Amino acid sequence: MSDKLKLEVLLSLVNKVTAPMKAITRESSTTAKALKAARDRLRELEQQQGQMTAFRNLARDAKITENQLASTQSSIARLIQEIQATNTPSKAMVKELENLKRKGSDLKDSYNEIIQKQQALRTSMAENGVSTADLNRHQQSLKSDMAAATAEVEKQTQALQRQNKTQQAMRAARAEYDRGIEMRNRIAGAGATTLAAGVAMGAPLIKGVRDFATLEDARIGLAKQFDGAYDANERLTRQFLDFEKVLMSMAERLPLTTVEMYALAEGAARMGVKGSADLARFTEQAAIMQAAFDLPASEIAMDMGKIADLYKIPIKEIRELGDTINWLDDNAQSQGGDIIKVLQRIAGIATTAGMNFRDAAAFGSTFLSLGATEETAATATNAMIRELGVARMQSKRFQEGMGMVGLDSNIIQSSMAKDSTGTIIKVLEALKTLPKDQQLEAATRLFGKEYGDDASKLAQNIGELRRQLKLANDEEARGSMLRESQRRNQGLSSQWEMTKNALFNTDSSLSENLKPALIDIMTTIREVTVAVRDWTAEHPVLTAYLVKGTAALAILTIGLGALMLAIAASWGHCCC
Repeated sequence: MSDKLKLEVLLSLVNKVTAPMKAITRESSTTAKALKAARDRLRELEQQQGQMTAFRNLARDAKITENQLASTQSSIARLIQEIQATNTPSKAMVKELENLKRKGSDLKDSYNEIIQKQQALRTSMAENGVSTADLNRHQQSLKSDMAAATAEVEKQTQALQRQNKTQQAMRAARAEYDRGIEMRNRIAGAGATTLAAGVAMGAPLIKGVRDFATLEDARIGLAKQFDGAYDANERLTRQFLDFEKVLMSMAERLPLTTVEMYALAEGAARMGVKGSADLARFTEQAAIMQAAFDLPASEIAMDMGKIADLYKIPIKEIRELGDTINWLDDNAQSQGGDIIKVLQRIAGIATTAGMNFRDAAAFGSTFLSLGATEETAATATNAMIRELGVARMQSKRFQEGMGMVGLDSNIIQSSMAKDSTGTIIKVLEALKTLPKDQQLEAATRLFGKEYGDDASKLAQNIGELRRQLKLANDEEARGSMLRESQRRNQGLSSQWEMTKNALFNTDSSLSENLKPALIDIMTTIREVTVAVRDWTAEHPVLTAYLVKGTAALAILTIGLGALMLAIAASWGHCCC
C-alpha cells in the first residue's frame, strides 16, 4: 500500500470517528442559543409582571394618600372655622392648625411623588405595549405568555441535557476506541505492570478514604447544630455517635445517600428540632418527603421545620403534615413543593385567624390547581383572610361589596375569629350566587383590584375547594406518604441506592479506624516533600542537570510514541 493511500485511509477513518461528534456539537450550540433566547423572553415577561404589580401598588398608595390628604384638609377647614368663631383662639388651637398644615403639605408632596412615579411607570409600560387602562387583560395575556416561555425553557433545557448525554457517550466511545488502539500495540514493561498492580491494590483503600472524607465533612456540619455533640475534651459524645448509627441505618432502608441523611438532620437541627429521638423521627419523615416531592435534602428539612414551628405542629405529628401535602399532591393538580412554599408564606395570618395547616394547605393547593403561581396563591389567600378578619373597619367600597352579597360585616368578622375556613366559604358561596356580570365587581370591592379576580375565580370553583378541603382532612391521607415510600423502595433503583449506601457506610467505617495510620502516612509524605524541596535549594546546579535529563527523556519518549502510533495505524490499515 502506497504512503498516499495509507494517509487517505487514515484520514477517512478519523473523519468517520469525529463527524458525529462535530454534528452533535453544532446541534448543541443551536439548542443553547434557543435556550438563551427563551430565558431572555421569560426575564422580559417577569419584568412586565413586576411593573404591573408595582403600578397596582402605586395606585393603591395614591388612593390611600389622597384620602388622608382630604381628611387632613377637612380637619384644617374645621379648625379654621373654630378659630374664626372665637375672639381669642388658644395656643393649642394655633399649634394644632400649624401641625395639620404641615401634615397636609407633607401628604401633598407624597401624593405628587407617587403620581410622578406612577406616570413614569405608565410611560415605561406603554413602551412595552402594556396599557394601564386594561391591566386585567394584559395580566391574563402575561400569564399565558409566561407559561409558554417557561415551557419553552424547559423544552430547550431537556433537549440540551439529552444532547450533552449523547456527546458524553460519544466522547466515551471515542476514548474507548483510542484505548483499544493503544492497548493493541502496547508493550507491557515490568515498570508499567508494577504500577498497574499498585493502583489496583490501592484503589479500594483510596475509595474508602474518599468515602470517609465525604462523610466526615457531613459529620462536621451536623455536629455544629447537634446539642451535646462534643464533650469537654472536644471528642464526639456517645450520644452523637449513636445518632450517626441511626442515620446510617436509615440510609440502608431509604433510597437517600448517607450524606443526604446527614444534610436532612443538620437542616432539622438548624430549625430548632432538639433531642436525638425527635431529630431521628423528623429526619426519617423528611427523607420520605424528599423522595415524594423530589426536593433537595437540606431544603425540605428546613422548610418542614419552619412550617412545623409556625403552625405549632409537634414533632410526633410531623408525619400528618407530610401526609396532607402528599395526598393533595397525589389527588390534585398542585405539586407538593409549591404547597410547602404557600404554607410558609401564609402561616402568619392563617394561624392568627385560627386556620389549621390542613385547611391552609387545601386553600393553597386549590389556587395552584386553578393555575396560580405559588406567590399568587399565597398572597391571594392572605388577602382573603386579612380583609374578612377586619371587616368592621373596612372602607365604604368594602361595605358596598358586603351589601352586594347580602352579608353583614359585624357577623363576618366575628365568624372569622371562630371558623375562618367556613366563613370564607360562606362569602365565596354568596359571590357565586350573584349574576355573572356582578361577581367580579363584588369580589373586587371585597378584596381589592389585585385579588378580586382570584377570589372570583375561586368562587366559581367552590366545588374544587370543598373537594380539596375534604382531601386535606380525609382519613385516607394518613399514612399515604409511607405507603408511597414503601412502593418506591421496592424498585430496583431504590434497592441499588440502599445497597450502595451500605457499601459506603462500610468503607467509611473501615477508613475511620485507619484514620490515625493514614494521617501518619500523609505526614511522612509531607516531610519527604519538604526534604526534597530543601535538597534542590541546596544543589541548584545538580537539580538543573536532572531536570534537563528528564526533559530529554520525555521528548525522546514522545517521539518514540508518535513513531509507534504511525506504525500501528499503518499496520492496522494494512491488516484491514
